[in-house]
Amino acid sequence: MLHILLTILKFLLFAVLIILGLILFLLLLVLLSPIHYRADVKYKDKVKVFAKIRYLIVTIRVSFDQETKELVNETRVLGIRLKGKKKKPEDETDPEAEIEKHGKSYDEFAGAGEDDLPEIDIPEAGEDDLPEIDIPEASKTEKEADTAGKHLKAFKVDYGEPEALSVSEDSSELIEVPQDIENGSKEENVNFVAGIIAKVMDTVGRIVSKVASVVAKVFEKISDKADEISDKVDSKIDDIDSKIVKAEQTIDRFEKFWELECTEKTKVYLSKYIKSVIRHIAPRKAKGYAEYGFDDAAKTGEVTGYLSLLPCMYQKKLYLYPNFQDKVMDIEVSLKGYIVLGYLARIIFSINLWKTLMAARKLKSSASK
Repeated sequence: MLHILLTILKFLLFAVLIILGLILFLLLLVLLSPIHYRADVKYKDKVKVFAKIRYLIVTIRVSFDQETKELVNETRVLGIRLKGKKKKPEDETDPEAEIEKHGKSYDEFAGAGEDDLPEIDIPEAGEDDLPEIDIPEASKTEKEADTAGKHLKAFKVDYGEPEALSVSEDSSELIEVPQDIENGSKEENVNFVAGIIAKVMDTVGRIVSKVASVVAKVFEKISDKADEISDKVDSKIDDIDSKIVKAEQTIDRFEKFWELECTEKTKVYLSKYIKSVIRHIAPRKAKGYAEYGFDDAAKTGEVTGYLSLLPCMYQKKLYLYPNFQDKVMDIEVSLKGYIVLGYLARIIFSINLWKTLMAARKLKSSASK
């Protein structure tokens, strides 16, 4: 019984070791397999680019031609095309389809000559072929309307002369005003003026009271707003003071962190690592030529200085021709290189970096307490 249990445990242990070995193999394969890349660039008034990336069993290709406005991208696995797309330019038309719309094949249209074209006879028009146009005479109703208009003009109506209006001598008595009516109108005018004055005084009093109430409300709102603004200013000042205190604490922690021994070692390591990473990513092979020039000669010299910093520029088959007189841009360059993920992930295995991260975490936790 014990022997059977040991045999089962041995098989399980072997299975676990095999699985761990496969995982380790796949991890090493992913980290150590290089990512090959290639880029071909041509520029002379128009851009033409071809790029290719190959990693393990996957290949990705992208090409673009500005002259034909054609973009092609495809993905292959073990040489089998899985995904691809070809984008034609928008103004591209198929001549065969356009010709076949008119009921004739492309081959018949292309083989047709001048003798095959049909002749069309256009007859000449003479004087006898012109159509005759009849102008109709005026209708009977129109003639009757003309005669009726003449009778209406001749017909007149006599209304006679208007009678003259006369005013009698006794009618002047109607406009005479008695003396008592004049006295009554004066009293009514006095009462009317007094009423108007009373109404005006009442209206002025109401206006003054309303203005006083509005002014009181405005002053009350102004005082409330002033109190609110002062409270906000005080809270802002308190926030600024707290932020200043936090900033001072952060600066103190950063100074302590920057002066740690592990941090010093990490700084030296990162400066060397970043330079090596740039050198690793840069193309291993480069060939072609590049002639360039700008309106300003100083700008051409500045671009030349930046290009000289790239390590890939120092290749035997790569030539640079800066033109300090004319504005020109003629490029035909081919770049090849590879990137290893394990080389980029080497920073993960740096012990000093982990020590630095742990020290920063301790400083942060102590500050929060």
